[in-house]
Amino acid sequence: MKENEKNLKKSSKFSAVSAGVILLSLSLIVAAISIREFMKIEKGEKDRQHINLVINQADDFYLELLETETGMRGYLLTGNSSFLQNYGKSAVMTPGRIETLMNSTPSSEGRKYLEAMISMVKAKMELAAKTVHLYKAGEKTAALELLNTGESIRLMDSIRLQLNAFKKIEQDSLNKKEGAFRQSMRYMFIIIMAAGLIMMVIAVSYALMVYRGSKNRLKDAMAAETSRLLGMQEDLNVELLNINALLQISEEKFAVTINSIGDAVLATDRGGNITLLNPHAEKLTGWKFSEALGHPVEEVFHIINQETRKPSFIPIKETLEHGTVHGLGSHTILISRGGAEFVIADSCAPIRGRDGRVAGAVLVFRDITERSKIEMGLEKSRKQLDIIKRSEDEAREYSESIINTIREPLISLDQDLRVVSVSRSFYEVFKVNPEETVGQLIYDLGNKQWDIPKLRELLETILPQKATFDNYVVEHDFTTIGRRIMLLNARQIQRVMGKDRIILLAIEDITERREIENGLEKARKELETTKISEDAAREYSESVINTIREPLLVLDQDLRVVSVSRSFYEFFKVKPEETVGQLIYDLGNKQWNIPKLRELLETILPKQATFDNYEVEHNFATIGRRIMLLNARQIIRVLGKERIILLSVEDITGRRDIENGLERAREELKDLATELERAATAKSEFLANMSHELRTPLNSINGFSEVLYDESFGPLNEKQKKYVNNVLTSGKHLLLLINQILDMAKVESGKMKLELVLLPTETLLNEISLLVADLAGKKNLHIQLDIEPGLPDIEADELKVKEIIYNLLSNAVKFTPEGGKIGMKAKKCGLNVEVTVWDTGVGIAAENMEKIFEGFFRVDTPFSRVTEGTGLGLPLSKKMVELHGGNLSVKSKGLDKGTAVTFTLPIVSEWSVKK
Repeated sequence: MKENEKNLKKSSKFSAVSAGVILLSLSLIVAAISIREFMKIEKGEKDRQHINLVINQADDFYLELLETETGMRGYLLTGNSSFLQNYGKSAVMTPGRIETLMNSTPSSEGRKYLEAMISMVKAKMELAAKTVHLYKAGEKTAALELLNTGESIRLMDSIRLQLNAFKKIEQDSLNKKEGAFRQSMRYMFIIIMAAGLIMMVIAVSYALMVYRGSKNRLKDAMAAETSRLLGMQEDLNVELLNINALLQISEEKFAVTINSIGDAVLATDRGGNITLLNPHAEKLTGWKFSEALGHPVEEVFHIINQETRKPSFIPIKETLEHGTVHGLGSHTILISRGGAEFVIADSCAPIRGRDGRVAGAVLVFRDITERSKIEMGLEKSRKQLDIIKRSEDEAREYSESIINTIREPLISLDQDLRVVSVSRSFYEVFKVNPEETVGQLIYDLGNKQWDIPKLRELLETILPQKATFDNYVVEHDFTTIGRRIMLLNARQIQRVMGKDRIILLAIEDITERREIENGLEKARKELETTKISEDAAREYSESVINTIREPLLVLDQDLRVVSVSRSFYEFFKVKPEETVGQLIYDLGNKQWNIPKLRELLETILPKQATFDNYEVEHNFATIGRRIMLLNARQIIRVLGKERIILLSVEDITGRRDIENGLERAREELKDLATELERAATAKSEFLANMSHELRTPLNSINGFSEVLYDESFGPLNEKQKKYVNNVLTSGKHLLLLINQILDMAKVESGKMKLELVLLPTETLLNEISLLVADLAGKKNLHIQLDIEPGLPDIEADELKVKEIIYNLLSNAVKFTPEGGKIGMKAKKCGLNVEVTVWDTGVGIAAENMEKIFEGFFRVDTPFSRVTEGTGLGLPLSKKMVELHGGNLSVKSKGLDKGTAVTFTLPIVSEWSVKK
């Protein structure tokens, strides 16, 4: 077995050596033959290149002669010496060109044609020199007669024939060289292919032998590589899953961050139109951003005074006009699109551009309805407690101070159901005054609008039996405030010193909100069951305090805690046993020992008795760093000199973070506005520069096209004339477009200046109507002019006004089918001259009316598709009218119903008076 393997290895080695020797021999043979053929191919290629060079030199020589002829004719026709530039150059270089051709061609027959051409070229140049000399000497007629003899054209034709014969000889030589070149290439290809096939057979044989030995090794290598790749794939899959998980977490965090911003944000442009609404703003205003975009801010942000229900001042207008920062006052209500009402607090700041000008405004507002409800409830309670006798003991005074913070409407009735007293909020909500309320039977209030069957049932049937009643729902249509759903809470109280009874009736309007703070409901129940005693009053007060969402502390004159609200325990994470009776500075392991709090309680409050919105920032051990808004009230007891202090705490940390974020957003918006302004300026400058660069060569193209079309260089056949006309028409259209782009760029960049002169209006209109008469006549259009006699002169830029009127009249002709009518009306209208250009043409659809003043916009109709136009005429006309101090508008009843364009320009006499 081993011997067989040894023999097999020897055989394989011998075969490999033999194959190598054969391959080397064949390679040497093929290389030798290939080098010989390659040298032939290289020489043939050089010959071909030389002949092509000679032919190109001949073509260049003829083109120079042709440019000389064209320049001479252009000079004779226009008198512009710049046309002689090529003529002078050719006169110097022509002899050298012919000599170069003669030295370059190897053909003796070709040299004969070149020698015959020398005398013709010499005669042609002498004739051209004579013609130019006559024109320069002032003998223009003689020069043109000499030009029109046809001698110059005959000489050019003879030269062209001689040159074509020369080129034919050179081309024949080139064709022969091409044939030899292709033959050498075929021969070399056959040799390479044959050698390649032999080598391939040997290589395949050798490969088969190698294949058997390497097959197993290849299988093992492939298995190992496959295993490695599968492992890598598995690792990549795990990594991809991890990346996807991280991406999902990131997206969720981003969504949570966006949705957690509690403030609504609204932004406008310089004109007060909406440019931004965030989701919270959409929720509060009832407008989707896509719907509100571009609308005036007063349509979307509708606010009224909470007390008077009259429209409130919108700070954006003042901010846009003066660039000042504003905030709404208290008692402001935002009415959403659907009619829902929200009490809001806001701030408004300007968005400034790079030049410091106000470019827009941003308004940040938040829903404080719940906070307002609590404040209103506290105010209502305070006013209800005010009707209790002030001669009661300290507990009564303490209770009254709490009740006076409740804003819920409250009414007190005697046993005959006549009004004894009502809270201030009752007057505000139901729009009545004390004179028509106190002493009246409750059913007679407001012109008997309180004569409600369910109210009678409550007061006359249910209440005498139960003494109290909670959450009694009554729905009624009031004359003054409309339909309302009220939640009534009533208590029948037996007076201490007699048998008379009084009824306390609390009224809550739950039309817009069905849920009230549990604490306020509990406060009303405590109010219904309150005894005229210190303990009962104190219990009632504690219940009211516990209903308030904001943390609230009651301190004695030594600044020790008397009581705190439930929300204080929850927010600051403390317990009653470690709070009540403690010095406020010792609370929470002395974390309330805050210098600014000491200043408020020990310095400011003793002097002012009340203090609102006192901001304190502190790092608490239990809840971290917080920014708090403190409101304090000092109350002196009636029967003594002791005092108590009510201290409310509002956490505004989140609001401050949002305000800081909004300030950063304002800066980013300001930078964005600056970038947009810079981009607009760069765009205008770019358009102006490009228009100038394009207009210069285009004028030359149009000029030469006109010369060719007029057959100044000789007659053209019908096909040539058609092509030249297409070039000329397209060039004029492109030049018009460039001019309009240049004018538009000037207007937008503020560089367009008006050359104001005194213009006779009537004469000006008649002149321009004559300019379009030929265009209208070609389409069999009837022109009607209705110009008011004695029109006053206008002070305007003559070229600009003519361009405006011509644009409008040419549009009317362009978009009116044959046999239709166009017209122009002009009249004096106040301090202006009003001009209307109308037609009976294709008209404009309603959905396109707002787009027609956009640059490059054209109404898409079958008629407009075959009509040339740039889409800039109407927008440019509007801007030029506005530059004069006038305005331009378009009216159309729809497709195929014609169009009317009206613009105004100021009268000179009124302008002079103003000056």
